[in-house]
Amino acid sequence: MNHACTTTSDEGLEAIIEEILASESWDEASLDRIQRRHPKDGRGFFNKREILARFRARGRGDEALFSERLRTCPTRSVSGVLPVTVLTKPFPCPGRCVFCPSDVRMPKSYLSNEAVCQRAEANRFDPYLQAWGRLQAYRDMGHPTEKVELIVLGGTWSHYPVDYRRWFVKRLFEALNDFGAGRDRRDAVLRFAPDFRREAAAEAVRGKYNRHVGRVLREARESAAWERCAPSELERVQRENEGAVSRC
Repeated sequence: MNHACTTTSDEGLEAIIEEILASESWDEASLDRIQRRHPKDGRGFFNKREILARFRARGRGDEALFSERLRTCPTRSVSGVLPVTVLTKPFPCPGRCVFCPSDVRMPKSYLSNEAVCQRAEANRFDPYLQAWGRLQAYRDMGHPTEKVELIVLGGTWSHYPVDYRRWFVKRLFEALNDFGAGRDRRDAVLRFAPDFRREAAAEAVRGKYNRHVGRVLREARESAAWERCAPSELERVQRENEGAVSRC
């Protein structure tokens, strides 16, 4: 029974792909009409990621045209450059701004209900995990990932340790280099990244930000020791990125 369902799914995906490729004209409603003609095992519809993954597994056809027709939020990459936004980790802030949010789950001045903040928190604010995952999400939506604009947000950048800043940028370059080369090292990164979500809800009160964040950082000394980078290391990965598939 499961085998029959799999076959039906395969046939439905193949039919959708063939119709997309055969369409001479295309508009915003074209894909929706095709999806409705080929429902998923009679229940619901195939999503764009499933369709694109099936097309790539075939290993033939014009991927540029196919991806363009499936592309979600095409304006993201219409300029030819894909914006990838990442956040630095929560860190004590020297400022005493009255109206600045003090959500201890986030870098100072950011709120946990923002989309980019939620992605960063899910990836433990690790630069490699954030950048690699964002590139993968863009690729799954049909966007080209060859040219990338890295946008670093967070607390007061100049107040973070120099070693951390250097390491952060280095890891961003390494994520781009690895993604373009088809290397996925995310699992190896997780054991180093501290989790700022522990007990955060109870501490999310104004006036306790620096105390709570400082305590988490002290408990995560192993990761702090790892977050270091010599200038020569940063220069090396930047030079490597100049010839990488996904370039900044």
